[in-house]
Amino acid sequence: IYLFSFPTIVFLLIAGPDLLHLFVGDGFEGSYLPLRIISPIVLIIGVEQILVIQILLTMHQENTVLRNSFIGAFAALIFNILITASMGAPGSAIVWVIAECVIMALSAFDIYRKYDYLMPIKRMAVYSLAYIPLLLIAIFIFRAVGSNYFMLALLAFVIVIYAFLTEVFILKNKVAMLLMDTIRQLLHSNHHETRNNAFNPTHISHLALSQVDPYYFIVSMGLPTVSIQKTQRNYEENTGRPRHDD
Repeated sequence: IYLFSFPTIVFLLIAGPDLLHLFVGDGFEGSYLPLRIISPIVLIIGVEQILVIQILLTMHQENTVLRNSFIGAFAALIFNILITASMGAPGSAIVWVIAECVIMALSAFDIYRKYDYLMPIKRMAVYSLAYIPLLLIAIFIFRAVGSNYFMLALLAFVIVIYAFLTEVFILKNKVAMLLMDTIRQLLHSNHHETRNNAFNPTHISHLALSQVDPYYFIVSMGLPTVSIQKTQRNYEENTGRPRHDD
């Protein structure tokens, strides 16, 4: 999630209006600011879907999900009354972000309370700090080149290169490192068999889930911070039926 979300957020914050103009043309200038406001939704909903779909629903916590969704909808209603009437579309965008944050926070709290697993806030903070220089570089490119399609292409290229180098050499993301090793082996390989052994999509996909989405461990291998026995006991207490892992 982080590997995809943070570069996308930076791109939308800086080049979102130009990207929107490329697809829909003139007449939608009022959507430029709301698009920038909702750019963090990429990360928020990504984390939220892991918390809700891969953890709570897998643990048969449908009532918890329903309650959190109702609270999020109620919060959206209240803030729509307070903000949207005076701010219009930007206010509606702010309300959407607030509502999703409420659902994400409630889901993370429920998981911590029931399964003693804390959302990786520290890792998220490290990623945020790592991509601040990219945001500054993107602002510089936008001001130096101007608003045009060349800026879009240049900014996209710079973001991809920065993200890849940062993931490999600073954040030490094992998925990015594995991809780099795979590309290097493919480029230097002279035998078809070697290329097949070097590129293993299944290996990469499972490693991506385990590294980018820490919650993958909860679904596939149990909670990483507590014992499997405690997870089994908590599940049986909350659901009233034994858990049978596939």
